[in-house]
Amino acid sequence: MMRFRRYRVFAALSFVIIFLLYKSSRPVSWDLDWKDTPSPGGEFANKNPEWNRDPEGYRNKLDIDVKGNGGSEEEKPLENVDADKTEDVTEEKPSKVVAETSSSDEAPTLSLEAEVEHTAAVIEEEITLSIVDPASTKTEIPTIPKVKPGGQHEAQSPAGGKQLSPLPTPVHWTPLPEKFPLSPDEVITLPTAASEPIPQIQSNFGEEDAESKSIREERLAKVKVEMQHAWDGYTKYAWGHDELTPVSLMSKDPFCGWAATLVDSLDTLWMMGMKQEFDNAVKAVGKIDFTYSPYRPEIPVFETTIRYLGGLVGAYDISGGVSTNKDYGILLDKAGELADILMGIFDTPNRMPILYYDYRPEFASKPKLASTRAGVAELGSLLMEFTRLAQLSGKQKYYDAVARVTNALDDLGKRGTSFPGLFPEVLDISGCNRTVEPQEETKEEYDQVIPGLNPSLSKDHESEDAGDSPTDVNGAARDEHEQVDGKVEESDTTTPQPNQKVKRGPTGSSRNALPFSIEDCRPQPVVSANFGSDSYSIGGSQDSTYEYFPKEWLLLGAKEPQYKALAIDALEATKNHLLFRPMTLDDRDILFAAKIILRKGGDPDYLFESSHLACFVGGMFGMSGKLFENEEYVDLGKRLTDGCVWAYESFPSGIMPENSRVVPCKDPYDCPWNETIWHDWIDPMGEAKDKQQKQYDERQALRMEEEKAEAETAKTRTAGDDEAEKRRKDKTAQRQADQFAGAVEAEAARQAKLLSKGSLDDAATKVSIPDEDIAKDVEKIVSGTAANSKQVVEEQNNKGSDDHDDPVEAVVDVENEKSSREGKLLGRRDIPSDAIDTAEVHAHDVTAVGDSNEMAVTDSLAPDSKTEDEDEDSTPAPKTKEEAEALAANPPPIKEASTKAQQPVGPYDPEHDPHRPLNHKEFVAKRIKDERLQPGFVSIPGKNYILRPEAIESVWYMYRITGDKIWQDKGWRMFESIMKATKTEGGHSAIADVTSKISPQNDSMESFWLAETLKYFYLLFAEPDLISLDDWVLNTEAHAFRRPHA
Repeated sequence: MMRFRRYRVFAALSFVIIFLLYKSSRPVSWDLDWKDTPSPGGEFANKNPEWNRDPEGYRNKLDIDVKGNGGSEEEKPLENVDADKTEDVTEEKPSKVVAETSSSDEAPTLSLEAEVEHTAAVIEEEITLSIVDPASTKTEIPTIPKVKPGGQHEAQSPAGGKQLSPLPTPVHWTPLPEKFPLSPDEVITLPTAASEPIPQIQSNFGEEDAESKSIREERLAKVKVEMQHAWDGYTKYAWGHDELTPVSLMSKDPFCGWAATLVDSLDTLWMMGMKQEFDNAVKAVGKIDFTYSPYRPEIPVFETTIRYLGGLVGAYDISGGVSTNKDYGILLDKAGELADILMGIFDTPNRMPILYYDYRPEFASKPKLASTRAGVAELGSLLMEFTRLAQLSGKQKYYDAVARVTNALDDLGKRGTSFPGLFPEVLDISGCNRTVEPQEETKEEYDQVIPGLNPSLSKDHESEDAGDSPTDVNGAARDEHEQVDGKVEESDTTTPQPNQKVKRGPTGSSRNALPFSIEDCRPQPVVSANFGSDSYSIGGSQDSTYEYFPKEWLLLGAKEPQYKALAIDALEATKNHLLFRPMTLDDRDILFAAKIILRKGGDPDYLFESSHLACFVGGMFGMSGKLFENEEYVDLGKRLTDGCVWAYESFPSGIMPENSRVVPCKDPYDCPWNETIWHDWIDPMGEAKDKQQKQYDERQALRMEEEKAEAETAKTRTAGDDEAEKRRKDKTAQRQADQFAGAVEAEAARQAKLLSKGSLDDAATKVSIPDEDIAKDVEKIVSGTAANSKQVVEEQNNKGSDDHDDPVEAVVDVENEKSSREGKLLGRRDIPSDAIDTAEVHAHDVTAVGDSNEMAVTDSLAPDSKTEDEDEDSTPAPKTKEEAEALAANPPPIKEASTKAQQPVGPYDPEHDPHRPLNHKEFVAKRIKDERLQPGFVSIPGKNYILRPEAIESVWYMYRITGDKIWQDKGWRMFESIMKATKTEGGHSAIADVTSKISPQNDSMESFWLAETLKYFYLLFAEPDLISLDDWVLNTEAHAFRRPHA
């Protein structure tokens, strides 16, 4: 009992200690989260603490109340500013979100009455939620989607990997001073130089005949029906979330949970005339809180920029903004709010971006370096969105941020790459080289290395959050002698003075002179991140940077020649090094773009792929051909686009796979179909496989011959063994007879001796065998007239009396007992020597069988001894009369020498050998069948289709550039195939296998399905003046930006 009480005391003390540690160590922000703190992001950012813990609550923020009030208070949107207008950077005021931020660490509290009113408002809003029925313009109160088992609205990572749970504690972004600010005269502004003339891009479409118009409008209407279907599914099952899962009718949030599909679809809704849906979405946009994500702590910068920022800017542009409806000003306001948050990614020593940005104050307040491994596409696909926002808002900082990225890429190109005009797939943009040798330098030299790093140059370098533990660029704790809160803690770590030597290196890094620890770091420009090999392509991880060069030149009104030069360099490099013609069954003149893998010191390896992601290249070449007046580019664009159309037509589903490999033509001008070449590409080790199979067949044939010869030998040996077996059995029978005869003779001699003495023991009187009978038996055995010893035994058995036991047994037992005392054995003169020892031990094996008077002398006289002619498998002697008769009637067969030798051995049959290796022809046939390879395809690493837009994107560009209606027909066949395979009850789903006519669906509908794929299908059949290429330029997410005109 005392021990139990002591344990309870220890448990109580442990609980108290843990509680005290919890109270003393938890962040202050935890307390703030449970108060009704106005958020910098707007009135809904932290209105209900339950929303911050429950994604469903966050979803409810974006619902629209019955009265249709989408925002909290009137917000004055940014006016459309002329593209050439600049502003004074030093006087730039923060956005509305910044202005509402409190610098106090204490959260404002509400009075009791205010809390009651606030709680009532929250409850009322959660109950009176509504969305607009897509089928009508009437507003009704919907029901919140029922929660389904398995975790409805679970957040997932962008790559489809481990699911991310909603963050338990909301931490909002707050504006912070930059660690590496620019002076006003360092800011790069929008170009104001005179622009060069821009050629016409879009074809001059003539008057349309009635039949063609009817067909086009019918197709147009069907595309809109599918858009409505997808939008209805999203609004019903995933409103306010990033994506709908169209099979399970749930949602997921891979992009911070800021309603990616809603924002991404805005300009598509406007283009298709879905104005009511557009207005409802705009109201929901006003309630998005970009300062906080309930699903992930870091922003995926690339996806956020092209989907959210591009979607907001594009929707503002296409709707006309405040000039059309004052409520649309919220689109530009929210774009500015998001852009201000994203500007933190450029606060690095070399102004290169951080591509996964943890923007929570605890982390955003620390100095950081840009990524050491950045994809080219991630780096260069920020240009158009920030440029257009700078044009609309007049804030030059947005353009400055991306112009510096362009300068870094341009510098890399001028320094030279393995394929001039193209960049390595992965780059180190950190600006930091940690492999240099230690060296000494003066303070002036030090400042010139990385301008702005010295904390003495700017007061903005001082830490604004003294309560936080100082950390280095990687978030690790700093050395205790480093600068904290703008003060130096140790006298030996002061800022270097003029002409003072500063040593850097592994043993003497001058961390005190920096606002953060940066070991062994020397500045370097953007370089390849791979030391052993580099890859170059126009596809994934690199694509949209090359796409943006000509489009950025167009968006800037042809005022910046840098982008034209970069675009032409990339186009020429792609044409000269990457484009190839595939071999096709119908000898089509089409093109694809390869991927090059270049290993250090080796020749380049080419990957001849057909990638869906790279299908945008046809449109890029076609548009660039018009922009730069190069008809060769236009022709290349046609052939590239036709390549993707061919890939769609090649598979049973009518859809192109995500990724595949094809056979390149040796001669792009003469490339007829050759099945042998196709098979050689499917199996480049054909000769080795043929040789391997031939060697295997030879070994098997030799083995079969050896087995046949062995069988013949065994057969001959078996015939000779028959006679030997007969002799063995005769010899065994003779031996047994001799043994019995010797025993009988010995017994007769003993009795004769006893009779001659005239006296008998009591036991001997039991013997009732007459002497004349014994003599006859002996005579039979000796003369050989007895067939075997059993005959003698049976005769003696029949003469025995029912009144006594077996006479032989009795005599033997009595005499054995007597002889054991005298130390001698009975007569054995005729018993073979190999049976003497056994007979001595097993004399009792001459047994009497009960009252039946049946006597059996078995071969157990010598069970452990065998003659040299006996083997282990010899048939045992019968133990009864019946067994003996049965054995005589049915003698056992002679045992074969070898079972294996008796099996029939025929010629080797390779067709039924499961272990036989496949030859080249068989291997190819198996691969074609198992992988459902179509003619010309070598392999299909990615059989899935994720609703991608790139192929129809290029088809649309070619239609608008050439005016040829054949592109509409090609696009319509693609549309019908996609709808057949992807449509679900609640939307459209990605599929798993395009090589099958009926493929499983992957339960995914990414936002680009509505933002891009359906938009391009719609524009293909819309009037040519809707989003004319001479008035608009589209970003990589198909968001339309209005081209400024001089």
